[in-house]
Amino acid sequence: VVATKFNSVNEQIQNEVNGLIVDMSPKGIMNGVITLLTQNSLREKCVANALSEEIENKNEIDKVYDIIN
Repeated sequence: VVATKFNSVNEQIQNEVNGLIVDMSPKGIMNGVITLLTQNSLREKCVANALSEEIENKNEIDKVYDIIN
């Protein structure tokens, strides 16, 4: 997973544990993708950790419902 820096990204992604958190720019995204493509051990670690977790957006969805209601 390559995710850009946004307010709640740390609730879902741990940088270099289950994905990469990069700058919210084309260059940041490009560098993150290249990093995962070229660093096999980091990619394998992130994939294994991500597959072992249940990541969801429940907290963010609850915030939207709070605003609506």
